Amino acid sequence: MPVSDAQKRASNKYIKDNMATLSCKVKKDEASTFKDYAAKQGKTSNTVLKDYVMQCIAHDAAPPPPILGSAENPVSPLNQPQEIKNAVREVVGYLNSVIKPSTGFSYSVDAKFTTELIAKRLMDGATVESLKRVIDESFAYCLRNNTPKVKRMSPRALFGV
Repeated sequence: MPVSDAQKRASNKYIKDNMATLSCKVKKDEASTFKDYAAKQGKTSNTVLKDYVMQCIAHDAAPPPPILGSAENPVSPLNQPQEIKNAVREVVGYLNSVIKPSTGFSYSVDAKFTTELIAKRLMDGATVESLKRVIDESFAYCLRNNTPKVKRMSPRALFGV
């Protein structure tokens, strides 16, 4: 039995009054990969995203973790787990290996500000590989656009909030 015009109007009114659309832009190949991932789960990409949103909302009902850099949980090179310290060293070393040949400039692994920025990103869930990718993409941007590397490749520019 076909849907009546009154049912369509009622449905559209409900959607308008009670629903919202969340969206984000991603590269076409990433969208395709995500759709493939969803299909392997037996779901649509919309269902996977909606499930994730609901998980986030449920997670948000739990007490939030302490804010990094707060008085209760300061981020400092002195109180980081050893794996974070090692990861920071690896990221700074990689950054230096990328920029030093072309700029003659390098960053210290012991610089508190640099260490804190990278540690915060790692503690927020970034991986060493994702931070290296940020460095690579920023450096490639500098080369393509003839942008000054020292300013764009600083830890503040790369990993700051």
